[in-house]
Amino acid sequence: MYSTSLFALVFELIANIYLDLKYDLYGYFDKGPDWRTLPTLILIFPAVNLLFLNFYPFTRSKTIQLIYILICSIIGVVFEWIYIQTDFFYHNEWKLRYSLVSYPFIFYILTLNIRYIRKMINNK
Repeated sequence: MYSTSLFALVFELIANIYLDLKYDLYGYFDKGPDWRTLPTLILIFPAVNLLFLNFYPFTRSKTIQLIYILICSIIGVVFEWIYIQTDFFYHNEWKLRYSLVSYPFIFYILTLNIRYIRKMINNK
């Protein structure tokens, strides 16, 4: 799980560099780089990755897997809304509906990553 957590962290940092710092669509706490953001990113995104992948129904049908991804995406949007209400997170041009569309793709990419890692480990 270390490699998938590292992947999730790097994936999130790359997204934030562009969407937060370059395009200023959203951000954490205050505009621009902020030391308070670093522990947040290091703690939250690997933890979400571990929870998501730990309970992911790899052996179930594609329909169940899709439902799981959609439920996790909705939960993610709810948490994002809560973070916005508490000034932990802010939106400029970004909308919650963008997150609702983005999260399923992000979660799916995480599943592709762990499948790739497992395949590499099994092919040793």
